[in-house]
Amino acid sequence: MGVMNRPTYRNLRWTILSLAFLAGVLWLSWPRETPRVAVMTDSATDVASEDGAPLGDTPSVGPLSKSNTKEEASSAEGDVPSEDAPTETAEGETEDSKYGYFTATIQGRVVDSTGVPIAGAVLEGVDSIFDRFPSMREMDDGIPRPPPADEGAPEEWGTTDETGYYRIELRLEVDKGVTELEISLFAILANWSARSEERDFSPLRAGETVTQDFVVDLPGAVTGRIVDDRGAPLEGIKFTLHAVIGIRPSSIIRTSADGRFEVKHIAAGLYHVVLLSREWRLASSAVMLTVKSGETSLIDDIQVQRVTMIRITLTCDQDPPPWAGERDKPFMAVVWLFTKDEQELSRSEIVDFEGTITMYDLPAEGVTDVRVDVPGFSATGWFALFLREGEMNEASFALVAE
Repeated sequence: MGVMNRPTYRNLRWTILSLAFLAGVLWLSWPRETPRVAVMTDSATDVASEDGAPLGDTPSVGPLSKSNTKEEASSAEGDVPSEDAPTETAEGETEDSKYGYFTATIQGRVVDSTGVPIAGAVLEGVDSIFDRFPSMREMDDGIPRPPPADEGAPEEWGTTDETGYYRIELRLEVDKGVTELEISLFAILANWSARSEERDFSPLRAGETVTQDFVVDLPGAVTGRIVDDRGAPLEGIKFTLHAVIGIRPSSIIRTSADGRFEVKHIAAGLYHVVLLSREWRLASSAVMLTVKSGETSLIDDIQVQRVTMIRITLTCDQDPPPWAGERDKPFMAVVWLFTKDEQELSRSEIVDFEGTITMYDLPAEGVTDVRVDVPGFSATGWFALFLREGEMNEASFALVAE
């Protein structure tokens, strides 16, 4: 093979470089499509911005957004909600929601029986959830359909101001299409001692404003004294007052050292006295007292008398005796009572850990004899009793294992 001489090699190198230079010139001078630009001017401030950022007084120039192309314009048309798609309402619900809101206003005054306004009275209400949600009556596999999570009406609906005025603006969730409801209200004092009659708003129509006054009987007070059959005052006697009609009993009342008591903030009405004592009973069959609205009533002395009682003491030759020690169930004995007219009465009584049975309020006929039955034992002892009425009578029995 021959060797290329130096002049030939130099010519070839310049030829290659010339061709490369010519190709570069052609590539740079080749015509291209000029990019489209958009000038975005803030119409409010007349200041140009790029991507939402203000640039002072210099308009910004940048490529058009994709949405300006035909392809994106056609796809943007597809973003318009269809007629079948739900839309948001002013209440934040969809148009196809089954629930809406019922609004109405109830206002008025709360006064006592003389017409004096009562401040701080609490208005409470009751509404029928089935009236607000008729769809709950629809059965699904035998189970009523539940209402929305917010069931609406609060327990406490409103409170009167210093003039006795109240205003309740209802906004309750309901089935759509419900235009009237059944609402009941009553007014009570803050200490729950008295309340008004219930007022029934049937029907209460949507958008309606109703004015309704309530009359609350002010609570009263009662004071008196409890004495024995000799007129001596008794300390520590416990009792309650039970209303004859429709009001719950008072709290437990206890007499002071001089036998006196006072019950405050109790609803007006007629009451009867119920003793909470096993050792005392009312001298008469019933004691009634009257509480007047807004007044303190002073009543005559309430007379009580002791009941006739028997304390039976048991002894046993067994050690320990069956009634002693810990046990799951109380130890019981049957006590037989024989009265003057030869009647037999049996009563099951508890034997305490000391072997004692205490019986209260014995029959009015009077008891002449007593007997004790304890399973597994025979009892010997004093059977005849000479009862002292109104006192504690003592008896004792010795038990022998059978």
